[in-house]
Amino acid sequence: PPLRCARLAVGLALVVFVVGRGEPARACALLRPAAQDYGKIDMGTGAANAQGALALCYADVQRAAERDRALGQARELRSRTTFRGQVFMADLALIELKGPPSQAAASLIEFADDADRRSWVLPALEARLAALRLLEQGDDATRALALRKRISSEARARGFGWVLARATGTSRSVH
Repeated sequence: PPLRCARLAVGLALVVFVVGRGEPARACALLRPAAQDYGKIDMGTGAANAQGALALCYADVQRAAERDRALGQARELRSRTTFRGQVFMADLALIELKGPPSQAAASLIEFADDADRRSWVLPALEARLAALRLLEQGDDATRALALRKRISSEARARGFGWVLARATGTSRSVH
């Protein structure tokens, strides 16, 4: 139903806002029912994205079993979709939570570059923000600084103040 889909989309947008403010536990609480609702209406792309976002939230609050379960569901749901633009959040989670942080950061930057080629501005910035977090966690200060400057420059140029705020406060915030 269109109204339910609209409510779910607004809910996911709220989660991104809450997580951006550094409240991953609250975001997990908001995402759990959204992920269940997407499953009830058989909307695979929304469910994949919700499960991917939930996996990232669980990773932030150190809940490995729940993270792995949500990641597995995101992976399974993602495998049913061929259009990358519809499952960006699922792809982001699958890349970010795979392998060592330095390798995941490099994959996220490649993912961002691909999004740039497709003119997907916000997904590219989100992927770079995720890569920045991983580079900071891995103590790769030189690459992190260069990436922070790139994100900040693009956010300023496009008037994306919320992205700029996240880029300058990444070490204190999450996704």
